[in-house]
Amino acid sequence: MNNLILSLSVEARMIIAEIIALIGLTIIIAIYSNNKIKHLNDKTFYLYNAKNTHTAKIKLSLLPILVFMISLILISVQIAFSWNSLLAKNETINTSQTIASTSQQEVQNTTKITKSETNNTQATIDNNTNTTNTTKTQSKPTENKTNENKTQTNKVSENKTAESKTTTSNGKSIAYLTFDDGPSSITNSVLDILKKYNVKATFFVINSGSYNKTTLQREVNEGHTIGLHAYDHNYAIAYKDDNSYLDGIDKLRAKVKADTGFDSHYIRFPGGSSNTISKRYSKGIMSRITKTAKQRGYKYYDWNVDDDDAGSARTADDCYNNVVKELRPNRSNIVLMHDFGTNKKILEALPRIIEYCQKNGYTMLPIDDNTPEIHHGISN
Repeated sequence: MNNLILSLSVEARMIIAEIIALIGLTIIIAIYSNNKIKHLNDKTFYLYNAKNTHTAKIKLSLLPILVFMISLILISVQIAFSWNSLLAKNETINTSQTIASTSQQEVQNTTKITKSETNNTQATIDNNTNTTNTTKTQSKPTENKTNENKTQTNKVSENKTAESKTTTSNGKSIAYLTFDDGPSSITNSVLDILKKYNVKATFFVINSGSYNKTTLQREVNEGHTIGLHAYDHNYAIAYKDDNSYLDGIDKLRAKVKADTGFDSHYIRFPGGSSNTISKRYSKGIMSRITKTAKQRGYKYYDWNVDDDDAGSARTADDCYNNVVKELRPNRSNIVLMHDFGTNKKILEALPRIIEYCQKNGYTMLPIDDNTPEIHHGISN
């Protein structure tokens, strides 16, 4: 009996206890009320028979009856509440068991799927490993070629497709030697070297304090091309708005023509067309003025070989090595150099560069209307 009671839930035991209490209370109230029955004249409850004639006068004390009724209601409510709790608990247990069973089944299914996927993945890894090994073997020549080309100027390599379209030379190895930022105190020395080797070049000039029309006239007389670099090389002025640079170019063009008779329509933007410094002064200006320049009849030239004499090159050897590394046969090579006054190292490097070109079959020409336009990728 004890084991049976202990096996019941708490709610079930509470219901049994409440029923027992209700029965006990009923018995107590009945005994109490029976002892209180009296025959009184008023304040009585009359019991009638079917013929509506009273058979007895019975007075029951009102207080015990009220207590009994209230207790009955409370205990009944408690029993109902306990019963609902018991049902809810049983439902929860059943639901939990169902969920647990379902989860266990899902885990088993997932385990099966995972094992299958693991097997497939392992097979894929094995296949990829084989493919990777094959690719590594095939890639070695490409890696070597990449290392060989690392010295190419970043500005040039930004748009290889554009470069391949504009460097066509019909299989000829051509080198266009170009000099920016002159004329200066060393320009005549550059001209002497070019004359010695009978080489023609291109000078992109600026309207600086060292501007010298005599030097410019010598350039024209000796068969070189004059290009236009900037009326004012100060970036803040050249790129302050869409009109500043090209209006300055128009003035420089007129000045050079007046001084030499050479009407130039070849230009090179300060910093190249791919420069980003212009963003400081006018966002998107290079995208706009490169188009406007063509509309005004100008051709603009960047470069695909850079001696870096205005950058990290510290010696003539540096300048020479940079050019030799970046020159490519069977294409048009536009070589960037500078003839500003303090660039004495170019005077030592230039003869070696010319001799290398001559020895390796490069034809050195000045820029003209037949020269393919080398353009960098626009970065502003």
